[in-house]
Amino acid sequence: MAVSINDFAVSRYDVLNAGTGADVRTAGVDVGSTYTFNSPGRQPAAIAANQRIIDTLDDRIGSSVYEYDGKLYGVHTITPVGQDETRVRYYVIDQATNAVLDEGEIGEAGYDYYQGSLAVNRLGQVVIGYNRSGLNPTDGRITLLARVFHTQADGTLVQKGSEHVLKVSLTDDYHNGSIFGQPAAGRQRWQDYSSVSLDPLDPHGFWVQGGFAREYNLPQFGHPNGTGGSRWGTYIAGLSVGGVPEPQTWAMFILGFGLIGASVRRRRPAVVVS
Repeated sequence: MAVSINDFAVSRYDVLNAGTGADVRTAGVDVGSTYTFNSPGRQPAAIAANQRIIDTLDDRIGSSVYEYDGKLYGVHTITPVGQDETRVRYYVIDQATNAVLDEGEIGEAGYDYYQGSLAVNRLGQVVIGYNRSGLNPTDGRITLLARVFHTQADGTLVQKGSEHVLKVSLTDDYHNGSIFGQPAAGRQRWQDYSSVSLDPLDPHGFWVQGGFAREYNLPQFGHPNGTGGSRWGTYIAGLSVGGVPEPQTWAMFILGFGLIGASVRRRRPAVVVS
């Protein structure tokens, strides 16, 4: 999966004969709904000039694309046509037919959502991580969040539980090229990467990695010799999404409980020797 060079669409293609020296790529097929250019993201900066400067980047697919059970899963940042707020859009595509089984957007009015990434485990559980920011001084700082989904039999995703807040930035005015308290100078590029990966030791475990804005490099923020520049950091969080046992597993549980109960009933009373 890749972004089409010709229009605002996702292009789906195959690589044939991979690793043989005779690799060829099939022609791309556009899938999914169209969208438009991404605008700068919002943040609740005290300086008005810095409230709409965060570079949400373009529509590139910067995260890994996963395949599970004949389905392709991908995610990227888009802006719906006629709107002015970025969204994280996800896709589930039939690998054989290129049919879009599900397409959805993570977003909310007044906020920008960007830098999305995902991973899918062998149980069809999906974790999508992303950044969000907005003008609201209460929760508008650049924040790393994640949501958990489960894949239905028809390929649609159903969210499980509420949104997970993983890391809130330590400043409400992230900018670079100028020091603390000044208008931003130049392009305010946010981190070009994020990722969600599987935990090799936990079948329900995921690791989410993304960026947050740190405190400024100044004495009042704990840096005695600081010069006032901005700082950012990488945050890594582990999520264990759990699982619901299959019907046959429940049957084994019930059988096991029954055997334990029978064993308890047959057991002789304990004898206490003083």
